[in-house]
Amino acid sequence: FVKTGTFKGQDNDTIGFIVSNTHFSDQQIDYLRDLRAKAGGTGSPHHDEIVGEINYGWAALPGLRILPNVQYVINPDPIYASKRTTNIPSAIVLGVRIDVKLAQLFGG
Repeated sequence: FVKTGTFKGQDNDTIGFIVSNTHFSDQQIDYLRDLRAKAGGTGSPHHDEIVGEINYGWAALPGLRILPNVQYVINPDPIYASKRTTNIPSAIVLGVRIDVKLAQLFGG
């Protein structure tokens, strides 16, 4: 869901909300469970990672958009934490995305 022109005088700004669900295959879960066991842990990670995000897109200049965002992640994917012995707890994540369209930014 994205709404443009959220506030008066900010016609190109946006506010967005998204929810995504990433489902991991049995083969991926087996691989992650094996990594966990090698690190001394037990059990399997969850099959689903669910992310909810809200963001605000500020049209700072033509061709430059700054999007601060807040995400809530349920069952974070442990693929880059291969030495963890337990599930990663749900987390709040803060971020900023910057979109640049060079042609538009430089008047092309």
